[in-house]
Amino acid sequence: MSKKRKKTFYYVTKVEGNKGDRISRIYQIKHNKPIFIGSVEWRYGSSKGADAEVMKYLIEHKHLPKYLAKVSQCSWRGAGYYCPEIEDLGYYIKELD
Repeated sequence: MSKKRKKTFYYVTKVEGNKGDRISRIYQIKHNKPIFIGSVEWRYGSSKGADAEVMKYLIEHKHLPKYLAKVSQCSWRGAGYYCPEIEDLGYYIKELD
């Protein structure tokens, strides 16, 4: 069974200030050009990580289906994390350096 790639998003994170504040700018490639989707601000110490913050933004702004927020929930991990099971469904979120 082959995986069908549904959507891929890319983000770049920049550190703001000295208190762990971050801003991730989110893009999607369409017609070989990066299209800016939006930005999400988050704090390093009180977050599930950049991938999860970007995924949350994409779900809230209807770029990804809402059910993806619960895919990560299992006996050892809570809901809202970006995880391999999401990639198995064909959704990818990648950080660019």
